[in-house]
Amino acid sequence: MARRLLTLAVLIAAAGCGDDPCQPASSELPTAGFIQSRADLPTEGCDSSLKGETPYGDWFVIRSNREPFGGSGPVRIEGECGAPPNVVVGRIGRVDGYQTFVREDGEWIWHQFLVTENGFIERAYLICGQNDDGSYRGHYKRCFQFDDFERCDDEPVTMSPYGNIEGEPEAEGVELVAEYRGEGEGWPAAFAANVRVKDGIAYFVNGTDGLRIVDVSDLEAPFEIGFLEAESDFFNDVKLTTDPEGKQYALIASDVLGVLSVDVSDPQNPEVVAIFTPSGDPMHGVHTLYLDTFEGAPAAFIVDGFSGVLGVYDITDPALPVRVGEYNLGDEPAFHDLYVENGLIYLNATVGGMHIVDPSLPEPVLGIFDSGDYSHSNWVTTGGGRKISVHGGEGFDAGIQIVDVDPESPQYLQTVGEYQTREQVSAHNIQAFGERAFIAYYEDGLRILDLSDPQSPVQIGHFNSWSPDNWDGSYLSGMAGIDVHPDDGLVFASDSQRGLLILRLTLDD
Repeated sequence: MARRLLTLAVLIAAAGCGDDPCQPASSELPTAGFIQSRADLPTEGCDSSLKGETPYGDWFVIRSNREPFGGSGPVRIEGECGAPPNVVVGRIGRVDGYQTFVREDGEWIWHQFLVTENGFIERAYLICGQNDDGSYRGHYKRCFQFDDFERCDDEPVTMSPYGNIEGEPEAEGVELVAEYRGEGEGWPAAFAANVRVKDGIAYFVNGTDGLRIVDVSDLEAPFEIGFLEAESDFFNDVKLTTDPEGKQYALIASDVLGVLSVDVSDPQNPEVVAIFTPSGDPMHGVHTLYLDTFEGAPAAFIVDGFSGVLGVYDITDPALPVRVGEYNLGDEPAFHDLYVENGLIYLNATVGGMHIVDPSLPEPVLGIFDSGDYSHSNWVTTGGGRKISVHGGEGFDAGIQIVDVDPESPQYLQTVGEYQTREQVSAHNIQAFGERAFIAYYEDGLRILDLSDPQSPVQIGHFNSWSPDNWDGSYLSGMAGIDVHPDDGLVFASDSQRGLLILRLTLDD
């Protein structure tokens, strides 16, 4: 998940259900700030065509700023008859402020006013017309004043219903074996970031909740056997390793402390035995990690998500990790995720593209793929006889790019194929085996691609895990992490709504 504090605030309007005798009440616009009346908002494209309509429902607002984290996102408007609606805004992070909702002459205005230490920020969304395709149109205006500086900007917006892909079945080529979210009331709601499974035990990192350890030896009847609390922290990734005696360890990316090396040889009593960080400095959080070898020894490659520092640790003994290398670009761009194979590191450097690095060389950077917007994650495999990276972005309009990573190819570091479910939903974690890619695609669940022709990736399977009925108010909701076991025909998934999902592949049945 991207480490940015943003507000994806949106006004949304009417569901198009005709006259409704139960009209939501309006509240007053503030007397402070730049937006005090309808006259302070644009009029282009407005035709007062929304009279008598009710705004309740789930919507997706697209702003003209189409950057991955430029402000487009989902919203829910809910409420009771005669009361001002409650607006639940899908966002990354949270910015709270005084909200008002105004309805007049077939138009809707949602306004937010936030006071800061040295000024204020205000935002207003105006929805004021309907398009031929049934979507709605309007404007977004943002103003701010800090000390002696003030500014206002506005841009057009469109709004469409928010939900699952219309007409798509729940699953194709995949079947649900079991799902598990704890006993009783279940695990606390959190960002279910990732999962890894070994020897019948699943290690599930559940964001601010912690590490949940689940016995999955009976695939149809999982049950929890251990827990490591996050304690005012956020666990974002997990990988598994063993020491020379075969003792099992879970390496957890802690947002506050670094990588936690957790002895899970007794899974009922997990114990943190070491902590290590990208820079070697204490209290340096880690976002993601990858396990491979470095100079012939087992190694952890770790990045923090907010700086250009990659740390490499020898984990021959996971209880005594030894720092053996680094790759440092300074503060910008930030390394978010990575894939490592045969001494090469494929680093996702957010706005800096994907870096291919050989840290053993005096000039380690072998090439940079310009991803265009936001380089989030990748996985390297072979498709159609060529070496490719299945590369994903994150945020609005973030899909999958198939990138040629064969240095002998005339198309080296070029996009040769693309895939996307829809612009409203973001891809997240990726794994690929042979000519198949598996993608945790947030609200669009699991997506499976055939890469036999890298120029034309084809979806051959999917599993829809997300339901708008259970939307948690987050822009990045649903399936975030996967652990694919191709030899067993299984996929274990981490899902913010449903917890641990155990899926069986039926593509080849």
